[in-house]
Amino acid sequence: MNPIRRTIKIFSDSQAALKALVSYRCNSKTVWNCQKALNNLSLRNHVTLVWIPGHSGQEGNEIADSLARKGAETTFIGPEPVLGISYNTAKMAVLNWSEGEILQYWQSLPGMDHSKAFIKYPKKPRSEMLLGGHCRLKHHMHRIGLVEDTECRLCLEDDETADHILCACPAVERIRFSMFGRARLLPEDLDEISPNKVIGFIKRLNLLGEI
Repeated sequence: MNPIRRTIKIFSDSQAALKALVSYRCNSKTVWNCQKALNNLSLRNHVTLVWIPGHSGQEGNEIADSLARKGAETTFIGPEPVLGISYNTAKMAVLNWSEGEILQYWQSLPGMDHSKAFIKYPKKPRSEMLLGGHCRLKHHMHRIGLVEDTECRLCLEDDETADHILCACPAVERIRFSMFGRARLLPEDLDEISPNKVIGFIKRLNLLGEI
């Protein structure tokens, strides 16, 4: 057995770091490398880890804090990025950027006030065709010359548009209430409703096959 040559005490004000080093379970490569270094050091030395409270006037700890601040204020020299990021973080950053670009493009398109009133962010093509009115509702079919009138086939009181069917048609207030919790809706209320529910609502009205 190798004789102990030195007594080494390592002081730290980080309880989390010290607990990680003595834990039986390790999920960090940095902690694992530190544990291996301490184990190798302890083969021929008596090593003790000691916690001290931070910012309490301990000379060594104050010096360490001063050096850390100095290092943080110094311009970094080396390869970028300075700190690595996870795959999920990078994926989310790209997703947020792409959605922002799509939203900006959508909002900058001229016209389409009706569609923009319903569709705040274009994602689901099938439901968007319905919300935008470009479907086999009579108002749109009349515009392209395929039907003679625009009267709602359900209530016979107003134009058969997407906003009328989804939000205001009195003939389907009970169905609207049972599915959405409200008898009448505003266009902005549809932001809170999933596209599948919108399609399900139209399906219950036997209009889906015509859209």
